[in-house]
Amino acid sequence: MSTKAGNWLPRSGQYSGRATARRHRIRVLVLATDPRAASEIQRRLQGLAVIEMMGTVDSPDAAVAQCARTRVDVLVAVFEAQTMPAREIHRVASIRAKIPSTRVVLALGRHDRVWQSLLVRPDGLLAAEAPTPELDAVLGTAAAGHVTIGRSLREAFFHACAPAGDAAEPPLEELTPRELQIIAGGARGLTSRAIAKELHLAVNTVDKALTVIYRKLRAKNRTEACLIAARRGLLR
Repeated sequence: MSTKAGNWLPRSGQYSGRATARRHRIRVLVLATDPRAASEIQRRLQGLAVIEMMGTVDSPDAAVAQCARTRVDVLVAVFEAQTMPAREIHRVASIRAKIPSTRVVLALGRHDRVWQSLLVRPDGLLAAEAPTPELDAVLGTAAAGHVTIGRSLREAFFHACAPAGDAAEPPLEELTPRELQIIAGGARGLTSRAIAKELHLAVNTVDKALTVIYRKLRAKNRTEACLIAARRGLLR
């Protein structure tokens, strides 16, 4: 199965800041050209016990310089502007080539910019307005060396990854209306329990339906099923 994003897919493992086996707190540097955005995300990160804030910078060059001087585990680049120049994204991502030990997480203010961000294969993606627990999970997973995406951006991610109108694809068994609701919930980043609560179903019913969905879509797991459903235009 090919996608616009190639092999850039989030791993399915979960991260808990309280359960991390890291020997030190995650050292985070924030890059944001908007002072208000920088102040807001720094305020939220300072409330997390596993985060050690390394300050904020307002340009990719300043970020490279600081990452070269001090150990930075994760650089959080906040893009709040209405436009996101591709050259700026590439400059941010180039930090990984210069400082391999630093992971790059993009925090997007515009969800329709997800496709642009995928071009540089970041270590993590999240919405700039994501709740604090989501920030904790994404930064922890990225710092541990795994590619990850926050729940707030998963639906936009699946749509961005899925090329439309591929007439060469073989036909698949049709999903029922209920199965379409369940896979749509999965694409939004909901757990089986959350989907069950939203649709007033038992968790076991949702899990059984997902098994059927995987078979119908010829998918190996939830991520692949969501990508196939997005490519086929099944996510509404």
